[in-house]
Amino acid sequence: MKKGLAVIFGVYRFMSMAIATCNTIGNSVATVVVARWSGKFDAEVARRHLYPERYPDVA
Repeated sequence: MKKGLAVIFGVYRFMSMAIATCNTIGNSVATVVVARWSGKFDAEVARRHLYPERYPDVA
């Protein structure tokens, strides 16, 4: 019984990392989709935040 429980907890540890990653990506995509849908998304501002090394003068 104890070995089975250890296997379940071991697998759940990796599954929880995958679940958290999936939730983070899903929330990010949903935010962009809703912003575009409502007309509030600014692609230039998004580029500045995603690639700050390309825009050194804007801090």
